Amino acid sequence: MHEKRNRFSRLRQELRRRKTDRVIVAYAAAAFAILQLGQILSDEFAFPSWTMTVLVIILAAGFPVAAIFSWFFDITPGGIEKTKPTPEKRKPGTETEIKKWRNTTLISFIIIIILILYNIVNIFAGRENKGLSERSVTVQPFGCLSNESDLALKGAFFTDYINGTLTSIEDITLRTWPPNLNIQEIKKSYPEIGRELNVAFILKGTISRLTDNTVFIVQLIRTKTESIAWAKNYELDPEGGNFYEIQRDIALNVTTSLNAGISEKERRRINKKPSFNPSAMKSYIQGNAVSQQVIFNASSGNSFFSQLIDANLFTNAIQSFDKAIEQDPAFALAYAKRAIIRSWGYHAGYIDRSAIPACRSDIEKALVLDRDLVENLIAQGFYYYYCEDDYNKALYFFTRAGREQANNWQCKYYMALVERVLGNWEKSQELMAKVLEFNPRDPLLLTNIGISEEMLRNYDKAVFYHDQAIKIMPKWPSAYANKINALLLRNGNTAEIRKIIDTASKRTDDNMKELRIRMDIYDGRFQEALHELELSEPDDFNDRGSQLLLYSDIYRYLNNLQSCVKFSGSALAWYEKKMNEDPGKCENYSYMGIAYAGMNDKAKAIEYGENAVRMSKSNYLWFTSRRLNLAIIYVMTGEYDKSLKELEFLLGKPSLISVKLLQIDPVWEPLRKIPAYKKLIAKYS
Repeated sequence: MHEKRNRFSRLRQELRRRKTDRVIVAYAAAAFAILQLGQILSDEFAFPSWTMTVLVIILAAGFPVAAIFSWFFDITPGGIEKTKPTPEKRKPGTETEIKKWRNTTLISFIIIIILILYNIVNIFAGRENKGLSERSVTVQPFGCLSNESDLALKGAFFTDYINGTLTSIEDITLRTWPPNLNIQEIKKSYPEIGRELNVAFILKGTISRLTDNTVFIVQLIRTKTESIAWAKNYELDPEGGNFYEIQRDIALNVTTSLNAGISEKERRRINKKPSFNPSAMKSYIQGNAVSQQVIFNASSGNSFFSQLIDANLFTNAIQSFDKAIEQDPAFALAYAKRAIIRSWGYHAGYIDRSAIPACRSDIEKALVLDRDLVENLIAQGFYYYYCEDDYNKALYFFTRAGREQANNWQCKYYMALVERVLGNWEKSQELMAKVLEFNPRDPLLLTNIGISEEMLRNYDKAVFYHDQAIKIMPKWPSAYANKINALLLRNGNTAEIRKIIDTASKRTDDNMKELRIRMDIYDGRFQEALHELELSEPDDFNDRGSQLLLYSDIYRYLNNLQSCVKFSGSALAWYEKKMNEDPGKCENYSYMGIAYAGMNDKAKAIEYGENAVRMSKSNYLWFTSRRLNLAIIYVMTGEYDKSLKELEFLLGKPSLISVKLLQIDPVWEPLRKIPAYKKLIAKYS
């Protein structure tokens, strides 16, 4: 042991004699200072993300070189000389000096090493945490410097198409620009937007007309410093013939500026030109711009948008694609987009069943022209989802599209919706979580996640997501309606909900008439509800049938059975007409069953209600809604045991029913004195 101490002591003395210890400490201090300076400059001047990694590697490699060099050589006034051997006699320092030097050196060395390690860990940890952020970008909707509709249309198309192009590059994280975010109106700076959307870059474009030339000015802005990472001016061909060259150049320059990798397959996709006909491209741009607006509005499912969209808008979009295909019969992308808008039109109820074979034909033509077209996979997903109710096939095509565009959160979102329809809640929630990793600021997505949480009875989460949707688009009535439904299910506090209705009415153009009437019904204010209903218009409701059934309900609660039967008959006639137009819609059968129950036709009511349940088995959302309607039919026709059985099923599964709602909705009043009902309430309270 004594010998080992002597050896260590001799090594320490030799390190000191050769000045190696000083070199180690000096090198460590210099390396620390260089790393700190490098980090500051890297942030300030937005150096490439690999700069600090290379610097750490160089400094780490230099450490053993410096230590070894200092052992064998000395730097003297005469130059670099080989270190002389240990002299036979040397004057030892005092024990106190040696101890003081040893302790000071050791403490300094430890502090420097800790600081270096801390800095290195921070660099790599920061790289791990900011890896997505450094390659993240959002596309601000491209604007124009005038009110010319032609330029605005081009701007909308540029925005949509460049978004789609960047989506196909896996190494880039693309964030959605919130629909309500207008910098000129809300005065938010780019650093604020960067923090809110969690993006490092914003791609901004402006189209302007200078005499006979149209100029497209594009800038890639760093959100942290508001500096320009890349910019370029493009002169647009009057016929749009150079559009794809421009979008390809933009995509490649953005990829380079973000230090993102790009595969050969992704490069081929970017370079692909869907049409060489400028006139066809112009028609396609018009159809696509209308499609983007229509799809969001139609998917909202709120009567507010009845003033914004109708069958004519769907027709206009389809006619634009018709014209594009007529001008270029080999335009595969136009076929795929026409198929998508047709499936959406049928889903939203603005196009009849003739859309189904036409949609299928478009998909088949697009497949012949371009089997690798990702948009055609998406079109097939929508076709099977909305037209054929074949959810397994829909999931298959959305999944394939998602593999081709791993950065496309929309594909994962629709996969989640299909899994939800199939009743695969765990898979649906996993996919929704993956979608949220992209930080999409899309109100339709967020409120849809809220609906999933409602069905799973996570009401606090549901309210949170509906609030997020409201924050992004405060003028959108559907988000308020969905939040109100979540609150009804959670606590049934109608006083709280009335305040939200008032707020929503002030912020939107929707008077929320139907919700006000339902709050009166839940509060037992039937006469007031009837008065509000008499002042309402058909546009205040999702459809005329629901308005007529509401009349029937209120008159039943007021014991005016004659009026109840009258309005039930009118509702039945309305739903019969809808059923004849589309025999496959199970909800029409369900509401016809309720109408028959209001007319005291028990056999017909139960027949239609049970048929609706059988028809809806392939779709979990429809299935639970139809079973809830069947429970209402059973209670209206005196089949209380059967009604309780349906409620037992629904309370034990994800569904839009809760104990609180059962307790405030007067439709369940006949059950409340039955012991089995009380037992059910106690079980699920």
